[in-house]
Amino acid sequence: MIRSAMFVLTGILTLTMVGVPSWAEYMAEPSPRLPRVKVMLGGEVFELEVATTTQTLRRGLMFRQQLADHEGMIFPFQPPRRVDFWMKNTLIPLDMIFTRGGQVVHVVHQATPCEDDPCPTYPSVHSVDMVLEVPGGTARRLAVQPGDPVRILPGGPAFRKDLPEAVPAQPLPGHFPD
Repeated sequence: MIRSAMFVLTGILTLTMVGVPSWAEYMAEPSPRLPRVKVMLGGEVFELEVATTTQTLRRGLMFRQQLADHEGMIFPFQPPRRVDFWMKNTLIPLDMIFTRGGQVVHVVHQATPCEDDPCPTYPSVHSVDMVLEVPGGTARRLAVQPGDPVRILPGGPAFRKDLPEAVPAQPLPGHFPD
């Protein structure tokens, strides 16, 4: 038993010494360049990064110190499902716009950065196929409400058909509550 524990401890120390990055170091790295889509919301066009991988779904907009007025991120889900988001390690307030079939089904206004554990969660309330995160205050400024249309526009580097077909059905640690 002691020999096994020593073996595990030696392995951990070796990994630490050879430079395996910590979770904090990993998450503090700049976001990879993500595909973008243009989305019409509330009569205005937004250019949103598309979370296309498990890593980008987990990271979301964490550690961003600012976000321009018409920027944000889109999280596609196929098949549609209920999801919970949180604001852990998110530094700026965000609006979360939950959609299904090209229509808004739920809006979270001004979700604030989480400073204490456990972080509150923001549920989709209904099954959704996309979640948009945009700068806090945007949904109120545009009077976005359930039933409003959300359209992905052609002409950007990524089109609706390019969105991932499947995002894992299980909640992901990091951007979604564990």
